[in-house]
Amino acid sequence: MTLVIGMMAGSKNAPIPNDPDISSILLCADTLASYVAPSALALPLQVVTTSPYQSKIYPLPHGFVAGFCDDFAVSHHVAAVLHVCLEKLDPSEPAFRSEARKAVVNAFKVTFQMFRPQYLISWGVSEDEFLHDPQLDPALKQELTTRLNEEWERMPAQLIVAGQTKNGPLLVNACPGGGMPWVRETTSYFAIGSPAESALSWLRFRRQHNGFSVQRSCFHMFEAQQFCQSDPAVGRYLQAVLLQPNENPLHLKGRGTLLDTWRTEFGLRSTDKLDSGEYQASFETAFQIKLNEGSKNV
Repeated sequence: MTLVIGMMAGSKNAPIPNDPDISSILLCADTLASYVAPSALALPLQVVTTSPYQSKIYPLPHGFVAGFCDDFAVSHHVAAVLHVCLEKLDPSEPAFRSEARKAVVNAFKVTFQMFRPQYLISWGVSEDEFLHDPQLDPALKQELTTRLNEEWERMPAQLIVAGQTKNGPLLVNACPGGGMPWVRETTSYFAIGSPAESALSWLRFRRQHNGFSVQRSCFHMFEAQQFCQSDPAVGRYLQAVLLQPNENPLHLKGRGTLLDTWRTEFGLRSTDKLDSGEYQASFETAFQIKLNEGSKNV
């Protein structure tokens, strides 16, 4: 698993009335990855390998990007199919924004169709038999259909896709769902991955809003990533991308000591001093109690 956060920032009204609002988009993902790799020296012949520097952000046509979590192989397929689907679109067309959203849906559907023959063969039926054999027992076909639907809903891939269009920014969260891919759009923020709820809680704690500046939103995003690093599934390194209106995606790197400086100025402060006798006395006075020896820390 991993953690991916996508958010809109610096949102404001377009200078021309009736034009869509303007927003920048921030996307970040940690780089820790675990995957099954072949091994000639160990039994079983496959081992789980961990890499701390694996990219989880894909560049896509027309300045779009996607960050993914869950299974690497499946997510790679979804991203590759999405690349092909988006490449066929014309960003100058009025319907480009909605067509880009449909491309996300199609990427999941096509990916599952690529894996469907493997499932059917493992159940003793070829894909050709399943689709075209009139002699196939209807009860068996219904059972296979039910099992395929279950595998579809369990397909281990989830993406945040972001891009700028002439009809406004697009930020969607997509994963398999009941019957069709589940694709949700936001003008605020998303988090996906095993510690997503922790990241969302942090952003809510910071009262993150799409009207906040890019730099303020970026700091909150990095804070949320750091907050979630207590989860062993989240890596200590991350990638981040900024998508501004009418600009190519920018990779945020070479941050130097800026974030450390900002954490000192704006981050949560240590509570070490609260262990002292001075603060114990204040606590006792405020609550009108007296701590006994078993409760005292000093």
